Amino acid sequence: DVLTAVAKSQKRKPNYQFVDVADAVEGPYIDHRPDIVMYPANLDTKISKSSSKGSGDKKPDDKEEDELLKQRRKYMGPMLYAKAKLLLEAKWDSTPGFGFTFDKKSGKTRGQILPQGKAALSARAQHIKHVTEVFLHQHRRHLFSIYVKKQAARITYWERAGVVVCRVMEVSEPKGARNFLDIVYRLVGMTDVKLGWDETVVEASTKEVEVMEKFANDPMKVDGVHLKDLLAARDEYPIYKVRIHIDQMYTC
Repeated sequence: DVLTAVAKSQKRKPNYQFVDVADAVEGPYIDHRPDIVMYPANLDTKISKSSSKGSGDKKPDDKEEDELLKQRRKYMGPMLYAKAKLLLEAKWDSTPGFGFTFDKKSGKTRGQILPQGKAALSARAQHIKHVTEVFLHQHRRHLFSIYVKKQAARITYWERAGVVVCRVMEVSEPKGARNFLDIVYRLVGMTDVKLGWDETVVEASTKEVEVMEKFANDPMKVDGVHLKDLLAARDEYPIYKVRIHIDQMYTC
């Protein structure tokens, strides 16, 4: 609710929507996805009620489903790495955190250095796997992600040269909450390019894909079999075209 409210608080029509993908069972990423994803606002993310898991031992159509699941259902959607603009991982229980050390007495975070224990490294490895999928499915220069653990949050900037992690924000405190919401507000107000999309790459048009299909079905074309593989997977891995400025072209 909070993330959606921030997205809708923009003065113009929101460009993005936040979707809960943690318990949707549609798609190939059943056990391989973050918790929340920011998608384009015009993307259809509706799923059937039977396509989302229940809470605990309850079935998806259980009339006695818990109140939390009821609230979540309106935001549930499929995991589509090819369309993801931003990833968010949320851990509310004792599950190891991405980069937080908590004081056992106060429950607040302690220190800014990323912990190096086995549990922390495992949690980071899981998050890195999700980020890697975005880079594999899209043409990206960089990617932002959010990691929330209990009352603490970090924003991470990923690119192929390395990673930058922000200081811990205590979202349970006024200053931390204000900083966190301010950053989210800025992120949802960014263009696709500022969020990391490579502007020299665009999705191929329907006509261009039809040309590829015609080429792939031509028995005289030796590369047809490879094109057929690309076309068969285009729902998961879209067909892209790269635009090269004439000033960047060289001849030998």
